[in-house]
Amino acid sequence: MKEGRWEPTEEEIADIKLALDVARCYSTVFWQTHGRSNSRYEACTTFYECVAEGVKDRRWYSKDDFRKFCDVIRTKLEMIKNPKHKLSEFRYASTASGIVTVPGIIVSEPYVRHSGHFSSIVQELLMDGKVMVLPVDNIKKRKPRK
Repeated sequence: MKEGRWEPTEEEIADIKLALDVARCYSTVFWQTHGRSNSRYEACTTFYECVAEGVKDRRWYSKDDFRKFCDVIRTKLEMIKNPKHKLSEFRYASTASGIVTVPGIIVSEPYVRHSGHFSSIVQELLMDGKVMVLPVDNIKKRKPRK
């Protein structure tokens, strides 16, 4: 910190980028109904854009503001930082039809997938010789009972 401003390190900038990606997983209704959280999200977005572009005279943003923003998205952020399913573990997931549960092997770390207006946290799973991209919530440790 210099002159009372938070100057994030490269690692902290990566954390800000990850937090902003995860925040896109929440619906616009969530952000509209959580005013204070939405203002923290917008401030973080503006701050990150200024840091990424190298703007020196940017809006002041504190590390405490960023911590509070991360508290709002903590649940989904933890899905990426502390994954429930580790690489090369054997897991079960439903096929596209959702009728049959198929075993598979985790082949990637969780990441945020942006598709259109919706974003979700996904992992890649090797199932029946194909790599499938599935939401983390659809991957199970045990085969469901019938």
